[in-house]
Amino acid sequence: MEEAGGRRDLSVELRDELLQTPSLWECFIDKTVIDAKKWSASKVSNPPWFIFIGMVGVTIFLGFLKNYMAILSGIFALGLAIWILFVRNTGSKDTVEKVFDEVKDGIFPVDLKDSIIRRLRWWSVVIVPNEWTKNSKIFGVQAKLFKRLQDLESELGYWSSADGVEKLAKIHEDEEAIKIRQEEYNKKLSLLKSRGVNVREFETGQDDSLPITERYSDPAVLAKRIRGKAECDRQLMRIHSIIDPIERLQEEVVLVKALLLRCDKIVSMIEEVDALAISVESITNENLNEKVREMVYILEQRRLLVGKLNRISPKRVLAAVDYDPKLAKLKAENERKKNAEKR
Repeated sequence: MEEAGGRRDLSVELRDELLQTPSLWECFIDKTVIDAKKWSASKVSNPPWFIFIGMVGVTIFLGFLKNYMAILSGIFALGLAIWILFVRNTGSKDTVEKVFDEVKDGIFPVDLKDSIIRRLRWWSVVIVPNEWTKNSKIFGVQAKLFKRLQDLESELGYWSSADGVEKLAKIHEDEEAIKIRQEEYNKKLSLLKSRGVNVREFETGQDDSLPITERYSDPAVLAKRIRGKAECDRQLMRIHSIIDPIERLQEEVVLVKALLLRCDKIVSMIEEVDALAISVESITNENLNEKVREMVYILEQRRLLVGKLNRISPKRVLAAVDYDPKLAKLKAENERKKNAEKR
């Protein structure tokens, strides 16, 4: 069967068709039945009608001559007609129907092996994610977040050292001094107000829209909140507004771990798709039925994963998890300097 299941036929099986079909196995059976029909048609030779017509002509000719041989040729022609119409056609039909029934039961003729292998190889090529592949940017983002996590943990280690403890004490001392000055300033404002003087309120430089009581210790809880870039940026602003460096670093560690959870989930799905590979070279005449069922099952599992990955927007996910630590840190330092100057 040169043509059955050839590349020209396989090309119509587009990715969308395979991803949307209710059952990959049923689709495979339907396609293989079509191949079997083409193969059966190519194997069935034309009935010997020219011999039958010739014998009928001889019978008529001998009949006009009133030759007794006309009876023999007539009998032969009649027997040939009976064989063509009943014996041969019925036998061929029964054979073809048997092949179709066996294919529907997952029993494939060895003659269909080549077309089956071509179809499985083609399906393996097209049943892949649209954008989430092993070359996706998500792998680079995952590596960058992991490096950021290591840097944060290293910074936390510094604050546990003698130099860090001394510097932290100085930060707390400065903050306490700022609070004292603020309290004194507020007292003066209150005194002036009580005397009817119009004064400007003290500006702390803090954004009241950012809840300072919002804290997270479980990355999984925070990961559920971060659905886009806006929420990720809000969390960064919240974290950067924290004065205590240890608490600020701890909060960013939770954030990075939350973003890594998002990345790890997608990366693991991509890797699982790659792991669900098939090797059509292992198919032989002896293991054809077993291997075909096994490989279609593997492709079905891959198809389910591909469907899930295709529903995840790369643009939205990458925008949420791919933040610039250096830019965020610089922005935080500038914001704290502004607040300090206002105080």
